[in-house]
Amino acid sequence: RALHQGAPAAAQLCAFGFEAADLAEDAAGVWPCNWPAVCLYCAAATQWRSGALGAYGLDYAALAAVMDMQGIEAADRAELFADVQVIEYEVLQIWSEKNHV
Repeated sequence: RALHQGAPAAAQLCAFGFEAADLAEDAAGVWPCNWPAVCLYCAAATQWRSGALGAYGLDYAALAAVMDMQGIEAADRAELFADVQVIEYEVLQIWSEKNHV
């Protein structure tokens, strides 16, 4: 979410006992097991399908091309694809929330 949503508000931080000073500017924690999916998403982040109402999903053919260019093994692709779909869903939710405020 941090890639598309920005820093949390002071009230959100306070709810968990943090202050803005506790966070590094523009920092987002990523578990090591999720790092390959984040890197793949970032490499394909400009490859959205869109229509009259805006973006509605990543272009999966372009995602496959990015996997080819990055040399991702066939055995790793299904899991990475599923992980990127989770990121894609969250990004679409964030964009939807921003458009319905």
